[in-house]
Amino acid sequence: MSSNGPSIRRESGEKSYNSSAPKYTSSDIGRQRNSFLDIVKLTTAVFVVISHFSWTEMQKLSWWFPLWDDFVMCVPMFMLITGYVNAVSFSRRFVVTFYGFYSAKNILNKIITFTVPFLFVFIVSVIGRMILGKGDGFGAIVQAFFWGGYGPGAYYIPCLIQLIFIFPVIYRIIADKKENGLVICFFINLVFEVAKTVYDMNADCYRLLVFRYFFIVALGCYTFLYREKLSYKKALLCGAVGTCYLLLNRYTGYRPIVFTYWNSTCMVSALFAFPFLYWVTAPSNKVRFKCGWMEYAGKRSYYIFLVQMLFYSSDIDKTILSVVKYPIIAIVINIAVCVLGGLAFSMICAPVVDRVKSFLPCLRSQGRKN
Repeated sequence: MSSNGPSIRRESGEKSYNSSAPKYTSSDIGRQRNSFLDIVKLTTAVFVVISHFSWTEMQKLSWWFPLWDDFVMCVPMFMLITGYVNAVSFSRRFVVTFYGFYSAKNILNKIITFTVPFLFVFIVSVIGRMILGKGDGFGAIVQAFFWGGYGPGAYYIPCLIQLIFIFPVIYRIIADKKENGLVICFFINLVFEVAKTVYDMNADCYRLLVFRYFFIVALGCYTFLYREKLSYKKALLCGAVGTCYLLLNRYTGYRPIVFTYWNSTCMVSALFAFPFLYWVTAPSNKVRFKCGWMEYAGKRSYYIFLVQMLFYSSDIDKTILSVVKYPIIAIVINIAVCVLGGLAFSMICAPVVDRVKSFLPCLRSQGRKN
């Protein structure tokens, strides 16, 4: 897209800022809507449920689990999509200055959107643990809250909250510096990884910090802002680098020096998912298909994710497996429970989120469109 498009309408109170980022009109942003991304988000959420299943070591070997688990690892795709969708959101709102990025409306809207559903699930988790005799002391409950609650993938919640404050910096770097911005974000991420290794950062601390996804979020942002500078060759090259690094870590006995924690989702490994994002968002992609219920569910993937945390932390999956005996059937039941439970949860919680926003004057006009 040309960077010489129409000027951006700024929200009231914003100061003028001369950015080299592409300029979009409201009709431009409308054309950027890609419902296939919602289907991808649902698919990724389903793979989260599958990857958290209670696999035995024998099943992992017989189902080639290590290989396909790496290549359906959901975090890289989620973070790429997050960077892309956040860039779309900023452009749709014509937010171009730090005043707009860090306005009360923008920050509070996102915080409430993420924290209110999480608070629901966290309270239910605490009560459930008490009923099951797994109750924690007050200090442990407070710690669990700030660590993202209970269940697999809990670290994702603190990362999302941090990203609210960090993404504007990523957006500004990419918008102003283009390819050089990607290089800057790469080195910021790399410096973080090196510092973590040098200073022997605790793994529990590392997993909660969104800086480990700094570059991959920036890549998603760049894909939206400067798509014309990318090509399938570049995307496939990124994918090849990520794939080779994944295989190197998994099957050769290579011991990483820098990416010592969760190296299957580190900034290099995560590149394997980039060709898929590029293909999904390509205007020339004719393979897209429409599926109303999948798009609807994909828009509520965050609720599905929260429900799977609650589902697995309660050990319901183990009960199901002990009853049905067959892993395939148990997995299908797990997926159905988490997806349908997530949709039901969204119907209950979304109006509460809107109600909370209505109490804040700066958010009263937001509604569910956010």
